[in-house]
Amino acid sequence: MRPIHKVVAGLVATACLLTAAGCGSETSAGSGGGADVALLLPGTTGDGGFLDSAKAGIESAADEAGIEAQVVEAGTDPTKWQPALDDLVAGDAGLIVTGSFAMADMVQAAAEANPDKTFVIFDASVDYDACACENVYSITYHSTQVGFLGGALAALMASTPGIDKVDPSGAPTIGMVGGQEIPVIAEYFQGFEVGAATVAPDVEVLTAYVASFTDPVKGKAVAEDMISQGADVLVAAAGGSDKGIFEAAAAHDLWAIGDDKQQVVDPKVGGVDTVLTAAVVEVGTSLERAVIAWHEDTLEGGTAGVYGVEDGTVSLVETPLYTAVVPPEIQERIRELVAELEAGVYDEELTPS
Repeated sequence: MRPIHKVVAGLVATACLLTAAGCGSETSAGSGGGADVALLLPGTTGDGGFLDSAKAGIESAADEAGIEAQVVEAGTDPTKWQPALDDLVAGDAGLIVTGSFAMADMVQAAAEANPDKTFVIFDASVDYDACACENVYSITYHSTQVGFLGGALAALMASTPGIDKVDPSGAPTIGMVGGQEIPVIAEYFQGFEVGAATVAPDVEVLTAYVASFTDPVKGKAVAEDMISQGADVLVAAAGGSDKGIFEAAAAHDLWAIGDDKQQVVDPKVGGVDTVLTAAVVEVGTSLERAVIAWHEDTLEGGTAGVYGVEDGTVSLVETPLYTAVVPPEIQERIRELVAELEAGVYDEELTPS
């Protein structure tokens, strides 16, 4: 484990000071360019979700470090991702950042072929046993912890009498809707089930996939089906498809729990308070730390960092709506659960299966 060295960041920062022009971050859909750090998004921003958080983290780090950042949105067509990565590798950026398991093999090959470049991949890891990837830092998250917090809160809400929007007449039921059937969402589901069983073993748990992170119409249909099965609270983990899940919850006057901070800035859906809180992974925070570490020559290549509640990367957002609606005893129980997660109480149950 050794720091990965960058080449041009310090020179660029000095040039910015000498010219008094200032250097910030720039967003571009183009190639290579004169940026120090380049973020390749295998998708598009604008849904207030995972990729927006990544972009915000990169731009915040660039502002803090006084370096240039470029953000390339490669779109949702997977055939565009490899050419976009090739363009960035051929460009001036010393650090190239991208994310998701779908990019892991591409990053691994690019890193081996370009040892002079530094790579960061988030929400996935390269196979360090199979490659000479000393120039790659992988960022993974305790996704089971995210699902755990969402499941625990949903189960506590559904099983506590007198809570607004929860039907006391039927068996307490909660549902989690995921995007695609990929390992990280499977881990969300695993944590969701463990969290619910920990606080309310009698609550019925439903899980389903939309089969897309970009289909709110299908997301709404899947959520409607869960509601027809008696779901009292819905938890979303479906990216751009979350919008449809929230619409279904609002239409039936149910609470929903999101998966990104941007979703709770305005919790109303169709004028109705709906998104109670969000169980989040601070993707932006982890990327900001990685870029700053690279800039300071302290990024440890050839390793994978794992982020979770213990460093504040995974949490439930305590929104004003959450504080007003969730009974104090449930809020206190959630705080206890966070402390227990930090202490490793549920590590065995939350080890990805």
